[in-house]
Amino acid sequence: MSADRPPATGAPAPFVLFTDLDGTLLDASYRAGPAAPALARLLRAGVPVVFCSSKTCAEQVPLKRRLGVDGPFVVENGSAVLFPPPCQDLPRGTGWCRDVLGVDVARLRTLLATRRSALGIEARGFADMTVQEVARAAGLSVADARRARRREYSETLVGLRPAEVARLGEALHVDGLQLVQGGRFHTVIGAGADKGQALVRVMERWRSARGTDDVPSIAVGDSTNDVAMLRAADRAFLVSRRDGHSPEVQGVERLDGIGPSGFAELVERLLGDLEAGRAPALRR
Repeated sequence: MSADRPPATGAPAPFVLFTDLDGTLLDASYRAGPAAPALARLLRAGVPVVFCSSKTCAEQVPLKRRLGVDGPFVVENGSAVLFPPPCQDLPRGTGWCRDVLGVDVARLRTLLATRRSALGIEARGFADMTVQEVARAAGLSVADARRARRREYSETLVGLRPAEVARLGEALHVDGLQLVQGGRFHTVIGAGADKGQALVRVMERWRSARGTDDVPSIAVGDSTNDVAMLRAADRAFLVSRRDGHSPEVQGVERLDGIGPSGFAELVERLLGDLEAGRAPALRR
């Protein structure tokens, strides 16, 4: 499917759903569980689903294939939006057309190493660790850890102490970088990248392809690094977290279910509205 054309589902898409992966569509063991059949129902209803995650392209492609999701997706905390070819006005790399919001990982790691050394911070990035170490730290299989290390626009830090977060964040800001808190780790990305900007880029192309502004965006997440996405969407939801530490975001609806159970709860609600002929009740 071209990135510049809407999916051929017959009837127009009622909305586009942007979903975080870890802690939202996937549980702590990286399984979709009850979210998998809910996602399949959503796709059968003609709803485009866009993964918007800290995960790399290498991680997301097999997951998309396994869950039957095609179309664009957002990688490395909004560092780039990847569209299936052919695409207009976008460079192509490793099979995908790329709208890059972040910075090249080689430059990022050089700047990060300088700041860590100057501040005496011992936290390590995935690139500093072996595949086995990443697998143990993140609870991944060796194969998945190898994919997680294939970062193109970001670096994930393991072992960053709470007292070091503000100091490192301030130093990186000077370099045009930012420190983003995820569900398990902190990640360094370019200052111009976030999931909210990525959502806007996807929706601009989607609405342009359809020639209409009437296709709303709906977003669902669980963590601090989802806040920009939730604020950018026309309607937004937070699934519950097992630790109970959900971010406070004005205008966002909260779901009772934890992770994939919350995602399934959301799909039930959205599809119920569609079947009843009710349009999504947008917050603005």
